[in-house]
Amino acid sequence: NATFNFTGVAVSSGANPAFTATGGGTVNVTGGTNTLTTTTGTALSLNGVAGSLAFSNVSKNGAGTGIELTNVSAPVTIAAGSIQNTTVAGITIGTATASSGGAATFSYAGTVSNTSGRLIAVQNRTGGTVTFSGNLTGGGTGILVENNNTGSAKTITFSGATKTINTGANAAVTLTNNTGATISFTG
Repeated sequence: NATFNFTGVAVSSGANPAFTATGGGTVNVTGGTNTLTTTTGTALSLNGVAGSLAFSNVSKNGAGTGIELTNVSAPVTIAAGSIQNTTVAGITIGTATASSGGAATFSYAGTVSNTSGRLIAVQNRTGGTVTFSGNLTGGGTGILVENNNTGSAKTITFSGATKTINTGANAAVTLTNNTGATISFTG
């Protein structure tokens, strides 16, 4: 598998995906000024990669999904951003497939806001820490934290000062089958 190293990433991709890495290998994004911006393309999509990724800002304003991580063993740190108006999901970590959420640390300090689709989904984590420290506002099908019950200890924290979720007939927060996980809503 190949190793790719990036420093000083600045991508504004319009309707196209901003940063996608799949199929294995090591991806390192270092430095303090890495930014990703898109409208209807996914801002950050990772599947099956190792390494370490740090971004100062990841933003998306439009249909689809903002950030999606599947089978990622690379820590991902995002210091700021705005994921808004998504129609599928603001941020997804893992899928319905067992162990697809991985155990790498993930932190997102930006805001997430949508009116349809999932606001945030964290599924099938096998360990590690996930932190959403920005404000969350939205509707659609709300927050899903599900099947985070295998592997080592895992922590999922929603610590933004504001969490306003109006989903109508849908559940605003769904927590299912998370034995061994610590899930916190603070702020």
